[in-house]
Amino acid sequence: MSNKIDKSLEALRTAVAAHEAAVLAEAERLHKAAADVTGGVIMPVTQCAVPADVRSGSIGRFANDPAHYYRSPSYQEHAAAARMKLESLRKELAATHAANAPALENNAQVSARLRLLMTNIGIPESTAHYGYATPRARKMTRTVTEAGYLADLRTHCKMTDGYDVAVKLLEEFEKRIGEYERAESAKAQAEAREREARQEQSKKNRLLETLSERYDCAVDAQDVLAALLRRDRYLALSHALRRTRLDAGNDASLVREALAAFTPNCAEDQVLVEDIEADVLAFTGDVRIFKPEAPLVYADKDIVEDYNLLQGLGLVSLL
Repeated sequence: MSNKIDKSLEALRTAVAAHEAAVLAEAERLHKAAADVTGGVIMPVTQCAVPADVRSGSIGRFANDPAHYYRSPSYQEHAAAARMKLESLRKELAATHAANAPALENNAQVSARLRLLMTNIGIPESTAHYGYATPRARKMTRTVTEAGYLADLRTHCKMTDGYDVAVKLLEEFEKRIGEYERAESAKAQAEAREREARQEQSKKNRLLETLSERYDCAVDAQDVLAALLRRDRYLALSHALRRTRLDAGNDASLVREALAAFTPNCAEDQVLVEDIEADVLAFTGDVRIFKPEAPLVYADKDIVEDYNLLQGLGLVSLL
């Protein structure tokens, strides 16, 4: 009984093995037959090229066209022209890549068929041999040589159009545009600050010249200030009070000196002096006790205005 079972199992194994061999043979036949299918030829592929000025050119050249012959374009115009070029190239490259899709797919199939055919007829993709690299070499080296048809495939059967590389180049171009804008903006702001400083200094110089001519003194801020204080004794007294009030470290010595140089000519002058003397006596370190505006009530308004101009423009310091 056991012998019959063993024979049945052996027959089953034989049948299964024969079936598997038949399936493998059919698969091999179909595989080889696929290499003989010549339903396609190599199709041309348009490469996605990026112009040299986009790859490495200066951003500050993109607005250089005859439309700007009458003036130099601003950095904003250069950047805007570069961005227009960027967007135009993106659309152009995307359209080219889309148009290349059928050719790329076809060429990939042609390449696969040719490689399969070469494999089926026994031509390897590479061969290796041992030999001496030079006549004086002591050891043999292994050299691998690629099959020539593979180089032909790379040359004539394009399976890529360079789109990925072009996209990266455009990303770098966009980054360079941003860097150019930031650098030129900082440069323009620095130039504007320098221009404003020159204008402000020119304004100060003109004022100083005007005041020096008006008060017949040297073109010097300190000389003009001294002339103003000599012209108006009330202003001189106010100036001493203001200097003391602005410098918390001062004592009342400047005010005492100003009072000593001030001679009352009328009842109002006497009242003014007595009020300031009372403040000096009451002074304990709090400079807010002094009131520089009090003497200005009697000062010449035009001289006070020139004094304020001199102070407002920062030509002299009160400290």
